Amino acid sequence: MDHSVPSSSHNSVPRGLNYGCGERLLADCLNVDARPPQATLLPPSFLQHNATDPLPFPTDSLEFVFAQHFIEHIPLKSGIVWLTEVLRVLKPGGIVRLSTPDLRRHAEGYLSGCTTYQAQSKNYLSQWTAHPPDRPAWRLNQLFQFWGHSWIYDREELLYLAQRAGFQTIVFQSFGRSLDPRLGALDSPDREWESLYVDLRKLNHSKL
Repeated sequence: MDHSVPSSSHNSVPRGLNYGCGERLLADCLNVDARPPQATLLPPSFLQHNATDPLPFPTDSLEFVFAQHFIEHIPLKSGIVWLTEVLRVLKPGGIVRLSTPDLRRHAEGYLSGCTTYQAQSKNYLSQWTAHPPDRPAWRLNQLFQFWGHSWIYDREELLYLAQRAGFQTIVFQSFGRSLDPRLGALDSPDREWESLYVDLRKLNHSKL
């Protein structure tokens, strides 16, 4: 079954994308994922898309791309390809909001034995695994082995990704804070404890 949205179903290009949406479908944008949601009836605002394929939108056409905990699911080289394509379709001044598990935060929490981190990690994993083992090394391994993760980022690695894709305005943020407050408001509170946040803005043509 083709779950993509025919171009005739939209009067215009969407304002933005919720890329790697999973089951979280947002209004006022096009929800995009490699696999369709489990909902029996798909919303009209869903596009099935492989991250290594060109995005089916004109250059300089989207206001934003929101990608929460998506980038870690594809290899680094594929991430560069995808983010380069995102840069192409963004309007000048447009923003991509990325969040991803923070490798440094996880590593420091593991090495320090921080009880707050260990409790947060165990609590989150218990949503997905009944009675997760009470072993810090087991929990840390889930960062690399679980949920189809492929490449885990710290600030330096995320900076490398953004620069290789061609972004020049790179602003690391905290939960809920963004160059576009509408995007910061979309951050999921249950991922704050482990997440790294960054806004990437496409330069205006006059500044190129």
